[in-house]
Amino acid sequence: MRKFYRYIAVLLTLCCSAAAADEGLWQPQQLPELKQRLVAQGLLTAQQQADAFSALPLNAVVRLNNCSAAFVSASGLLLTNYACVANSLQHIGFSTPQQEFSAANTADEIPLPGVRALLIQQVQNVTVQLNRQLDASASASERAIALQRLSQKMVDECQQRSNYLCEVTSQHDGLEYYLVKSEPVAELRLVHLPLSAVSSEQAPNWGWPRYQADYVFLRAYTADKTAFKPAAHLTLSATGITEGDTVMAAAFPQQSSRYASADEVRFLFEQYYPQSVQYRQQALALITQLAPPGSARARQYQDLVRSLQQSLLEEQNMIARYQQSSLQQRKDTATQQLKAWIAGSPVRQQLYQPRLARLKQLSAQQQIMAQRDLVLTYLSRAQLPTLARRLYKVALAREQAQDSTEQQQVAAEMAQLQQLISEMPEQFDVRVDLELALHFLRQYASLPPAARIAALDHYFALGDGFNQEIVRHKLETMYRGTSLRDVEQRSLWLDRSAKQFEKSRDTLLSFAVAMHKVGVELDQQRFELASQLAQIRPLMMEIHMAYAEANGQLAYADANGTLRLSFGKVKGYQPVDAVWYQPFSTVQGMAAQPQASALATSETPLPVNFLSTIDTCGRGSSAPTFNARGELVGLMFSGVAENQLANWHYDAKRSRAVHLDIRYLLWQLRQSSASRHLLDEMAVSF
Repeated sequence: MRKFYRYIAVLLTLCCSAAAADEGLWQPQQLPELKQRLVAQGLLTAQQQADAFSALPLNAVVRLNNCSAAFVSASGLLLTNYACVANSLQHIGFSTPQQEFSAANTADEIPLPGVRALLIQQVQNVTVQLNRQLDASASASERAIALQRLSQKMVDECQQRSNYLCEVTSQHDGLEYYLVKSEPVAELRLVHLPLSAVSSEQAPNWGWPRYQADYVFLRAYTADKTAFKPAAHLTLSATGITEGDTVMAAAFPQQSSRYASADEVRFLFEQYYPQSVQYRQQALALITQLAPPGSARARQYQDLVRSLQQSLLEEQNMIARYQQSSLQQRKDTATQQLKAWIAGSPVRQQLYQPRLARLKQLSAQQQIMAQRDLVLTYLSRAQLPTLARRLYKVALAREQAQDSTEQQQVAAEMAQLQQLISEMPEQFDVRVDLELALHFLRQYASLPPAARIAALDHYFALGDGFNQEIVRHKLETMYRGTSLRDVEQRSLWLDRSAKQFEKSRDTLLSFAVAMHKVGVELDQQRFELASQLAQIRPLMMEIHMAYAEANGQLAYADANGTLRLSFGKVKGYQPVDAVWYQPFSTVQGMAAQPQASALATSETPLPVNFLSTIDTCGRGSSAPTFNARGELVGLMFSGVAENQLANWHYDAKRSRAVHLDIRYLLWQLRQSSASRHLLDEMAVSF
């Protein structure tokens, strides 16, 4: 552990000295390059260089589903965010953050289903091995299929030779490939769930200050039901951090688009999201009209309405944040600078300009496809046609499945369909369903010709425009002539053969059979375009990396669910004119919040949550947070409102991560005799 602390101390003290060092989702394998950059800039001395990256704390960090966790005791005690296991907690009876639990001993710990924990053991660069086996003359789709096959073969061989769970991941949009070997944890059990003083439901959306006890203790177990013994565990800091301190987070951010072009960002925020907002508003208005509040229909559609309302609010907030931000201006400026750099060299022009042109061409195709798929997504809100399509598709897949993997996929789809069928009586009304289909066929008919589907146009006679009487008549005929309106018949069709579908006179099933080939063709179009984009994006990343190097910078890869390290400082920010947010929220402030629990008292200035300049993506980012001594000082669990655009850019002035302060966690544990034994297990020194 001393080596670990020494590594963290050198890295955190020196890495974040650079003005732009806060931005970056750094891969562990990039650290040698980062070290060289810091040495070249005079941030590391020759003596420090020898020790700086000698021991990385990855053996104490665990991937927990799509989150991260950290071992905090030698007996397998894990600390992670509440949100990371919320769904599993609901399965065992903990449905709200206001429920508290503490296991007095290991016998009282509760098994936690549905959570996968992995300890990364080895990361191997396999780019050369994979590229050597790929045919350079193959088409984009052929290359994608071959790459998938080779990756699966590599994974299978890896898992046959070891007890590890293996996966091949790409970095820099496919410029590099890595074989990641991880040790799976056999079982996780709930040890301690705290009482949240203010639940996430009462907390402001993306707001600050926050007052969330967003943590949970779990214990890892081996296959023979004994406590897992980790190779290393972290020390919790009782002294905490202060404003200006340097911190580091280890996370598994799921997705970012930092290298999206200016045109791609403009389309997303000025066309795609606004159109999606309109569709959601239209669907809500239609459902409200046909299923007024208090009616039986309203109860049937309350879950869909709630989902549409939540997504609508999120998209509206993102659009508003985009309009208020400098994201598009920065993207336009960065694009102009990149093009000017390319134009400054005949060699770069010859090598790079065709790539820019190719990306522009593919992006235009992608935008047309996105517009079409968006309206098809809302058309699929009509449940009966969607059910008919899925029933026929699974019947075909069941007959065509050739191996255990395909059979498992079919079984999973059938289980989902069975659940959907069982829930439909409480969530379905024929009139609402038909009107939703009618409305979004009208929206589909307004798409540009390049986005239209010939077979669908022909079926509903849309070639000369949208005729509501004709389309309504066809839909009413389909809905009247289908057995899927009957609850029992829906389940019966789940077990019937594809030939029975094809011979059926059921109007809706006949429609599903007729449209199946179209669906296959659309899937193939999507795959072809995705394959072509997968071919050009690594070539674009080469441009971005060369440009960064020419400017003395180091490029980082977009987030894709792999382990990343981020560095920053504890720091507040100015959201608007004349307002400054302090970096700490306190128990004093918590006492004034609605729904504050008895744990909230105005007598102590103890920090609850804090802000940092650490780079993160999305609201659900989870990460153990370390100080310069390598001690655990927080758990990152969210971002501020200005982070809503974090998937596309980092704003040094306003991008802030939100962390639980470990001092609040320790204080909570001390308040209850049922949880104090955890302090002894973690050997916390006060």
